[in-house]
Amino acid sequence: MPWYRTITVDQWRTLAAAKLGWMLDAMDFMLYAMAIGQLRTYFGFNDATAGMLGTITLVMSGVGGVLFGYLADRLGRTRALMGTIVAMSARVRPSRSARYPKSTPPTPDITSVIVPSNPAVASLKPK
Repeated sequence: MPWYRTITVDQWRTLAAAKLGWMLDAMDFMLYAMAIGQLRTYFGFNDATAGMLGTITLVMSGVGGVLFGYLADRLGRTRALMGTIVAMSARVRPSRSARYPKSTPPTPDITSVIVPSNPAVASLKPK
């Protein structure tokens, strides 16, 4: 019997969620790769700086995975995911306010809510 016939419905759903999360993560990095030409022109940096920025992005992605993986093992996946959302929300809100300091009142809006980047992690239920 082929291996794919022995997989349960829940396992297929988990696999689909993990694949969707991986695709979203890859899309996130590929947006940078597609926009780098325009970013170089706008900010006036060279190829070395563009490469360094791409490298930093990938390295920090790995660091974040290790850090929040460790936290998920110690505190649980739900708490680690909530910590990720809070950390990203805390970073997004000040950057939005910096762009529009006088015209935007400091109220919550859709940019303050960050969607989890990996639906597979979001779909896991705590034990």
